[in-house]
Amino acid sequence: MAIAGHLFCSALFYSLGNQRDNPRRSIVFFSSCLRCKTEVGVCSTPTASLSSLPVSRLEGGKAVVELVGAFNDLMERMGVISTTSASELLFKSLKLCIPLLRSLPYSNDNRSPLSRTLSVACLLADLQMDAEVISAGLLREAFEAGVVTMHDVKVMISASAAHLLHETLRLKNLPSKVNVLDDESANLLRKFCLTFYDIRAVILDLVLKLDTMRHIHDLPRYRQLTLSLEVMKIYAPLAHAVGADTISLELEDIALQYLLPNSYQYVDAWLKGLQGRSHSVIDACRDQLLKRLKHDSELEELVDDIKIEGRYKSRYSTMKKLLKDGRSPEEMNDLLGFTGHIES
Repeated sequence: MAIAGHLFCSALFYSLGNQRDNPRRSIVFFSSCLRCKTEVGVCSTPTASLSSLPVSRLEGGKAVVELVGAFNDLMERMGVISTTSASELLFKSLKLCIPLLRSLPYSNDNRSPLSRTLSVACLLADLQMDAEVISAGLLREAFEAGVVTMHDVKVMISASAAHLLHETLRLKNLPSKVNVLDDESANLLRKFCLTFYDIRAVILDLVLKLDTMRHIHDLPRYRQLTLSLEVMKIYAPLAHAVGADTISLELEDIALQYLLPNSYQYVDAWLKGLQGRSHSVIDACRDQLLKRLKHDSELEELVDDIKIEGRYKSRYSTMKKLLKDGRSPEEMNDLLGFTGHIES
């Protein structure tokens, strides 16, 4: 992609500084963009060496590598939805947030703000969210730390990214809107979100919650229980309502692990014992089903592609069924399943 090479070249020259006034003091610095193979460099005298550079100049080089690496990773994850305008928007967001986040202290879960931010951005890209949503995710941490303003985001990135950032901040303290988090209140909160908030902001908030839950083990016990209860009542059902089933299932399993640790360990050990013997069964059934579907001439005329994925029942779903139906583990007959994706 040509835009990647152009942006990389700009960042590289910006990092090294303008050497036109005194070319004899510049050094040889060549690199290439992984996407467009564009080679860029700054000429120098043969006597220059990397060890003679000031520390600030070396740190600038590391920042460029970090910037381009994050940019390339996000673009690859976005895949077919990445465009020139999306590339420019993401690059501007990364260029703005990375230097700001590197200077911030570690958060309560013992991660750097930059690590957390890039983790959230990658999750959004994997979900095939657009560049504006990913940009809002990149800038959320910097905004909450007070190192960037909403006006900065609107002027330097885009008005749409600023809008999404504002929407996610409105969602931040959602559980505090009710006095008692019972089933009725949780249901009303979910309906409120789906009615009055941008659906993209809701998904961004769900991704932020998933990232927090993945690192919940470093939080105090009372926070683990509070977050897990909120996830079970509000966020996991909300993720299911917006079609983000993978997020919903993972949120439920993590929350169960902290709310009912003994029950989780029992179900987890039992399912792991079954999964080791079930891989071949899933593969054989999936291949057989896919073969029959692709040999259906009528179906072949209607669809472009068919994909079949095997899956195991989640820990939470298994536990819920055991408790609801009063079954023993040996009576569970739907632990394995298949999901079909049809493109037409």
